[in-house]
Amino acid sequence: MNLRSAVAATVNRRDGGHTRQLAWAIAMASWIAAPATAAADPGSGDPPGTPLALRPRTAMMWEPIVSATALAQVNTHKIYLNRCAGGCTVAQGATNSTTDPAHSSLGHGVLSPFSHGDATWNTVVACMQEVYAPFNVEITETDPGAEPHFEIMIGGMPQQIGLGANLGGVSPFSCMPYIPNSLVFVFDVWGDDAEEICATAAQEIAHSFALDHAIEPSDPMTYFKYKGRRRYMNAQIQCGSDCDDNHRSPLGVACTGADFQSHPCACGGAQTQNDVQVISTLFGDGVATPPAVTIVTPHIGDTVTPGFNVTAEIDDDVAVASADLRIDGDLIQHIAGGPYVFTGPATLADGTHTLEVTGYDNAGTPGRARVQVVVGAGCKSGDDCGDDASTCLAGRCVAGPGTPGGLGAACITATDCKSWQCANDDGAKYCVEACKPGQCPSNFGCRDDGQGGGVCWPGFNEGFSGCAASGTGSDGNPVGSIALGLGFAAAVWRRRRRRS
Repeated sequence: MNLRSAVAATVNRRDGGHTRQLAWAIAMASWIAAPATAAADPGSGDPPGTPLALRPRTAMMWEPIVSATALAQVNTHKIYLNRCAGGCTVAQGATNSTTDPAHSSLGHGVLSPFSHGDATWNTVVACMQEVYAPFNVEITETDPGAEPHFEIMIGGMPQQIGLGANLGGVSPFSCMPYIPNSLVFVFDVWGDDAEEICATAAQEIAHSFALDHAIEPSDPMTYFKYKGRRRYMNAQIQCGSDCDDNHRSPLGVACTGADFQSHPCACGGAQTQNDVQVISTLFGDGVATPPAVTIVTPHIGDTVTPGFNVTAEIDDDVAVASADLRIDGDLIQHIAGGPYVFTGPATLADGTHTLEVTGYDNAGTPGRARVQVVVGAGCKSGDDCGDDASTCLAGRCVAGPGTPGGLGAACITATDCKSWQCANDDGAKYCVEACKPGQCPSNFGCRDDGQGGGVCWPGFNEGFSGCAASGTGSDGNPVGSIALGLGFAAAVWRRRRRRS
């Protein structure tokens, strides 16, 4: 049997009168030319997608996988990053991360500890946590022991477990949905380049999920150079990037394309694979955290002229991918990357207009912010707003009291409010609008929002000291400032986030 047909080969083995189907697994290795070359390649300035100067090779080893042990979904959601503190002992045998010592079909021996210090290691861990944030996966530094888990040993040299020199990482590979309790290796040849260590770890563990190499430079499954953090792409991408000088894939398939670096994917023969789709099918999606969006300019109630700029700050715990500006619900502009400065339309009718900026993370999760601005003179009273549901507040028409989501309506989250502002005072939550003293309609007062501004609050008496003072409630008792939840933006107060 040649290597091409062996990839998806299965045999029926009789065992005590029962048929057991075995799928052969291939161990696919990511080779580097030399430690010095590997350290110099990232960010070298070559165009994205440029093949490595010295082509990597691929080592293959066979390992039987019992199909009943690899179901459609994984038996664990843990990936253990093991820096081999004190050394990692690896025993020869069927791959199994849960044994003591761990077993690998790829080799045996003792790997020396990861040698590049806590700062580099912590960056690698944070990188892997970010790369796997879209999935229901726990990246852990705590050894799960005999509990089912995937494991990435990071440290040592390939020769220490009987493999050839200059090997950057290696994983067993199977066309089963996944290799249970897989153990993969990232060797200590990358220097202190945390991004390359992280990308190699992401590549090797994904080989255990039946993912092949790919030609997209920004995806960790590639052999091509890339400056920056690689993340799994949610798109169909061509398999390849690993072809040799004879234009053959590691499985002997002829490579095609302008650079002879494209080939069918190892499992199933399709030309493309979707990494995110494959990993999500196994693990499920992670808990999405929407980006936090703040409209910096214009401010609520500002008078603007057509063609005005809208500036937004967008933060996310993973990455901000793009943003949209809508005015009164109509899409005005899409920006693929920061800074997020939009240009309003050249013509815009007089009156109140709602600006909405939507930011998207790299998984497509949206976060939004809204402000209302005025073109022209603005309203003088509710009669100028054109409908009975609106009231005039500081020259702008807003959803008034008694309107679903309008001023003073009870709310749970900001999305319950037309203003996208749900304020909380010790459990009492109401939809609010920004204000200055004396601007709120009857039965409302302008109350300190705790952020240097004010909001119209039902039954609030501004008293003599204006918005910044405590004032009194409808019962005459003094009240302090309130907690203002601005929709998704509220998350920015809970934890530090990455700013685009």
